[in-house]
Amino acid sequence: MTRTQTVAALALLAGLLLVGGTGTATADDGAQLTVTNATVEDNETSTLRLALSRAPAGLSGYEVTLELSEGGVAEITNASYPDAFRLSTDPAIAGDSQRVTLEAAVTDTPPGATNVTLATVEVTGTGGGTTAVRVTDAQVDADNGSRVAPAYSPGSVAVEPLSNDGGGTASGDETDGEDAPADSSPADPADDPGGDGSTTEAAGPGFGVVVAFAALLAVALLARRR
Repeated sequence: MTRTQTVAALALLAGLLLVGGTGTATADDGAQLTVTNATVEDNETSTLRLALSRAPAGLSGYEVTLELSEGGVAEITNASYPDAFRLSTDPAIAGDSQRVTLEAAVTDTPPGATNVTLATVEVTGTGGGTTAVRVTDAQVDADNGSRVAPAYSPGSVAVEPLSNDGGGTASGDETDGEDAPADSSPADPADDPGGDGSTTEAAGPGFGVVVAFAALLAVALLARRR
């Protein structure tokens, strides 16, 4: 291989590594996917809210699967998205109405938003008892193309009459232990007690970018020796 061919090959490799190293980084932003709690009577319907605690880099889209952990307590009967979400898919309810997959994009969620409602899920009581509502799979993407890796905070559905003396709220009520509004609102991440006070949450350059810069340096040295 001639020197010219070597320079061209290294330049191509550097470009590919630079392109491949962007848009796939995971943002370590301390975000949480939270499901609210609800108490409902048998054969009655109540709602749960799926929310993202914070979106420092905005939100371009997501795909989340929720599942009821205990059968025979409740069923997922419907789900809906906020009106601001301009592109979404019909909720996919499966597993004998124990699981639902939600997917939306173009959410118009600005950077710095907190307590962002992603979807509202309707559940109907089918028997006394309590079941957890867990996130079993999730992909959340920020506006800058990075992948958000939120922690999962499960909710619960309690159907009266309860099979034990467990507590709950009034029938049909929804609660997540917070008084925060359901709609998203811009906020300074430094004001979020769960955050680290940083205004940028994107991941660092990573190994691929370092290798790319090394390849570019090699190209420059070879070109200078010509």
